[in-house]
Amino acid sequence: LNFNWFSSGGSGAVARRRPYKIWRPAFYKSMLKNSTFPFGMGLRPMPTVGPKGDDAKASRPLPKNYAGSQPDDVISILITAMENLVDDPVVVHPLVRIHCVDITTGKYLDRVKRKGQKFESATTQFERQTVLPTGANKKRQPNKKCTFIPPVCTLPWRLSGVRGANPQWQEQLHILESYTTLLSDKALLLFEVLDFGPTVPIDQAREGEGYYRIAWGFLKTRGANGQLRVGVRQLPKGAKPDLNKEYSDYSAELAPSQKVCRLQLYKYQKDTGFVKEQAYHRGLPAFVNPPATPEVPRVYLQYLRQKRIPYASSLTVIIGPVSKPRSQIVLRRPNAPWEQEKHRLKLQQLSVNPNVADVGGGELGGVRMDAA
Repeated sequence: LNFNWFSSGGSGAVARRRPYKIWRPAFYKSMLKNSTFPFGMGLRPMPTVGPKGDDAKASRPLPKNYAGSQPDDVISILITAMENLVDDPVVVHPLVRIHCVDITTGKYLDRVKRKGQKFESATTQFERQTVLPTGANKKRQPNKKCTFIPPVCTLPWRLSGVRGANPQWQEQLHILESYTTLLSDKALLLFEVLDFGPTVPIDQAREGEGYYRIAWGFLKTRGANGQLRVGVRQLPKGAKPDLNKEYSDYSAELAPSQKVCRLQLYKYQKDTGFVKEQAYHRGLPAFVNPPATPEVPRVYLQYLRQKRIPYASSLTVIIGPVSKPRSQIVLRRPNAPWEQEKHRLKLQQLSVNPNVADVGGGELGGVRMDAA
């Protein structure tokens, strides 16, 4: 990042390039890390949450409208539709990708391991990670469980050649993580509208890590006044919540509440060299070479940009808590983390276990198994 390039002499052949280091003042790194530049250039300062001053490390209590939660509540995000999709010959079948990140660091939210609960996959049965060595004495660690919430995306919605059509996904995504993780001050949801395929220009595919970037949006789960912007469960009439407890005593009587959120979308801006240098000095590993995966998604840098260009469209999502789905055995490749693949099930196995019930045959036939 601190090198410029010049070409040495040569005739007829590609000139050999040699780097030379540019002198930087002592305050240059601190200026890129902490300063805000005029005219909307570069990134804004890193966000902070919670009280200021001596109580900066103390987390704010849950607001009054928070009624409680059940221990088996998980995150549910329903992607409904997008309005006023701009006509683009490259866009054929858009999809939506969701990132759950820490607003102060940009890294994916860490999963919370609770007592008495099994540490399961959050998005898919094939959820694994490989830790690459960063030192001489460290070894490669393959097939490890993900300690963070990985990104999740919807299925593509084919436009079918209709101009002016608005995508209607109507797809519900479950993340098997405690819903209280989403109620933290640091929780930030980033939404990306993407597309892929052979029609995507090669230069834009490289910038989007293989995707054609259409628009993006964000949602802070808690506002500046501490009010929740996502759905919560409601207490019975006359009951008062206990803010000191994570789960209310009335959790068995709570009614599920889903909240509709309409998000403003923004256009993607090119990641210039100045933005990349700012991200480097701030310790945001958003740009790494394959096969490594960045700890910070690139869309987080769009969130930090001082100047945002609105996209003439909005994305409607419904977020709220739902009870954890029961385990299910399927006769196909599993798509959800609670599904287990079973190629052959004998009739004797179905008749011996009375808790196993057939949930439908057909091409995708499966059986449901009550959770222990």
